[in-house]
Amino acid sequence: MPAKELFPLPDFPRDLPEFERRFGDEAACAVYLRAQRWPQGFRCPACGHDRGWTNHRQAVECGSCGHQVSLTAGTVMHGTRQPLQLWFRAMWWVCTQKTGLSAAGLKRILGLGSMQTAWTWLQKLRQAMVRLEREPLQGRVEVDEAWLAGDRPGKGEGWRTARVAVAVEVDPGDGEMGRIRLLDITRAPDRLMLGFVRQEIFPRALIQTDSWPGFDHLAPEGYRRVRLTDTDDPAHPLPLVRRIVTLVRRWLLGTHQGRVARRHLQGYLDEFVFRFNRRKSPQIGLLFQRLISQGAMVQGRPYRFWAKHEGSGKARPGIR
Repeated sequence: MPAKELFPLPDFPRDLPEFERRFGDEAACAVYLRAQRWPQGFRCPACGHDRGWTNHRQAVECGSCGHQVSLTAGTVMHGTRQPLQLWFRAMWWVCTQKTGLSAAGLKRILGLGSMQTAWTWLQKLRQAMVRLEREPLQGRVEVDEAWLAGDRPGKGEGWRTARVAVAVEVDPGDGEMGRIRLLDITRAPDRLMLGFVRQEIFPRALIQTDSWPGFDHLAPEGYRRVRLTDTDDPAHPLPLVRRIVTLVRRWLLGTHQGRVARRHLQGYLDEFVFRFNRRKSPQIGLLFQRLISQGAMVQGRPYRFWAKHEGSGKARPGIR
């Protein structure tokens, strides 16, 4: 084997038969994952050397200092004992099902031994659905907040008690929906709403909002604002936001049967955004490639984190 191993970025499978042909064994999955993790070629995290090879343990070993890098360490599959083939199948089915999969559905398709494993895998994959360097929304953007239960807070402890910030790009051509962003802002609505706009919408964008005066704080930062009131459209002053909220409610009730704890809601919102923003993708395999690529850059959290996590409505880094 040559001392320097290059990992060219592969294309993606176009359909299920091609997926099954290409990833029929662990070696094929390993080659694909390496290419996604190091698209410009391997570089040792310990010494920065750019030469290495794959050893008998399927780890990449630095040709200079001998440091070994596990293929799954630091990825969404961090610490897994399951084969790559099973993870690849999970990502394929999660990406290619139009409305996604519940934990029960993933357990059934993959033949996993427990609901706990299936549920934890889905939580990890939702981590990978948020691209760290994604482009903010631009142009004309509708911004508002809404209770997921409806016009007023719901009862109980589930997602129906959540208050969510919504931003929707308006397509300049036909006025329809472009990309979207969602954030659970229940724990501090005013502060988190402003942080949400700053992080998710490009400065100098034209934001369409309701009459909440808090948006006035954004003017010195370059945001232009059009304030809509009920007199503009008594039924739906921000119609695209209302449509997104309705779709989110239907998805939570349909695919997930409404069984979503609010402390985990943000992950589900991230999955909805991932799917919605790629709804016009010409190839379903492209979503699969994107999920593996992003998953190679995100370390999956263990089950104990998700089971004990109480960061209800916790904002992402950058939102204060």
